[in-house]
Amino acid sequence: MTNSINIALAQINTIVGDLSGNTLKIKNYYDQAKKDCDLIIFPELAVTSYMVEDLLLNKNFQVKSIEYVKELAKLTSSGPAMIVGAPALQHDKLYNGAYFLADGKIKHIILKHHLPNHKIFDDKRIFEPAGLQDIIEYKDIKIGLLICEDLWQKGVVEHLATQNPDILISINSSPFEIDKGQRRSDLVKSYVKLTNLPFIYVNQVGGHDNVIFDGSSFVYGADGKLAAKLSSFNEELRLTHWHKQHRLIIEDSTIHPTMSLEHGIYQAAMMGLRDYVKHNGFNSVIIGLSGGIDSALVATIAADSLGPDHVHSVMMPSIYTSESSLVDAKLCAQNLGIKLDNIPIENSINILNKTLEPYLSGKSNITQENLQPRIRALILMALSNQHNHLLISTGNKSELAVGYTTLYGDMCGAYNPLKDIYKTLVYKLASWRNQNIPQNSLNQKHNPIPENILIKAPSAELKHNQTDQDSLPPYDLLDAILEKLIEQNLSISEIVAIGYELKTVEKISKLLYGAEYKRRQAPPGTKVTAMSFNNDRRYPITNKWNNN
Repeated sequence: MTNSINIALAQINTIVGDLSGNTLKIKNYYDQAKKDCDLIIFPELAVTSYMVEDLLLNKNFQVKSIEYVKELAKLTSSGPAMIVGAPALQHDKLYNGAYFLADGKIKHIILKHHLPNHKIFDDKRIFEPAGLQDIIEYKDIKIGLLICEDLWQKGVVEHLATQNPDILISINSSPFEIDKGQRRSDLVKSYVKLTNLPFIYVNQVGGHDNVIFDGSSFVYGADGKLAAKLSSFNEELRLTHWHKQHRLIIEDSTIHPTMSLEHGIYQAAMMGLRDYVKHNGFNSVIIGLSGGIDSALVATIAADSLGPDHVHSVMMPSIYTSESSLVDAKLCAQNLGIKLDNIPIENSINILNKTLEPYLSGKSNITQENLQPRIRALILMALSNQHNHLLISTGNKSELAVGYTTLYGDMCGAYNPLKDIYKTLVYKLASWRNQNIPQNSLNQKHNPIPENILIKAPSAELKHNQTDQDSLPPYDLLDAILEKLIEQNLSISEIVAIGYELKTVEKISKLLYGAEYKRRQAPPGTKVTAMSFNNDRRYPITNKWNNN
């Protein structure tokens, strides 16, 4: 009978569809761990990565994925066992599987019972739901194995517990959201209390388009105490040591500190941008640096995640650009150590106005204002094409929500780190970054964002003496109402009942619903909330709902 077992947690960053690359990474981590461990655990769908979407509807992709699993199984003929996530085909049906590999073979395949089909998830479109699964046994240790959503829904843990396992293990690809880590921990802790069993939770890490996986894998002992916690937003291999008395007991107690709210969101933005740029074959980015808070924060995130030498910025002043904006943009670029070009756009505006003059009857302030960001987008795209920089946009969630963005202007870009970050949070992140050096930062400088950017009134500077609050409520009020409309999905009457003014709520709601057509054309961006403008919130562009 086995009295001890060493189990390794492999928290890895994989790339969607890179079957050979992901398999090679799994092999490398296996090689690192095999000398000292009996079992190594990888995340959900580690072979294909997650979220795979319609790639999994490709029959060839399905078959190739399983071939790579068989290749991994061969490693275990002279080494420890492995748990790894990958698609599974049974009776011509596709399942989300957790493969238990040992003795050179696929010993067991545990299939996912609950399929998430809400917000960003469409798993029922891809996979078949499986029935409840049985426990498996290895080295006299009985293991209850489950896959991600099976943790969040009732019944699977209770079913496994009836079979008297020694330990519960969950492999996951659980996206980052504000406060999600605490909810995971509380849920697992409740299962430990319910079953009196230790619990291992292994999560993926990395950025995949809009979605960020934070890792943050952990272990609870049967006593209900947190025994191990891996780092957030980092790949990590952690070896845990267990011995068996009347129950399985973990001998380790290594807990990585939990990040602050601001640090976690900042890391998500860094990881999202870095992995999007790198995984799509780019080496550098270009940003329009206006002297405002949004572009300053995005430039800082880019310098932290990619390194200052890989960030190029452009100031494109018009006659409405203030002297302070010119000074602030220059100082910000200097603080970050990034390149800044200054390309005035007044001549371009004049030429375009002259070209359009016969076709524009009457004076339109909106037309004239929007010409400026569209000319700037043209310049940025030209430089992007010429130098192979990926263009990064800088609009925040508040602006996207109410449509205070210009199509084919400041919305241009391949990726937006601030897409799911409200304006008030933008200021908090900027202030936090000025006082802190983020984990994994490639730019070890404090106070990169000039103080004047943090204190001056926000403005698009598309006309003289313009501020955002000329036509919008103060951002703390705007964001509070938007949070209730978007995150809480409250009606106008429910928000008014809380104490907000009817006229203001109606105006913001109308702006929110009216800007859907713009958001559909926005670039992808880092998801940090539970209700992002990616696939969490899916509203029809054309609709007459007034939300009363």
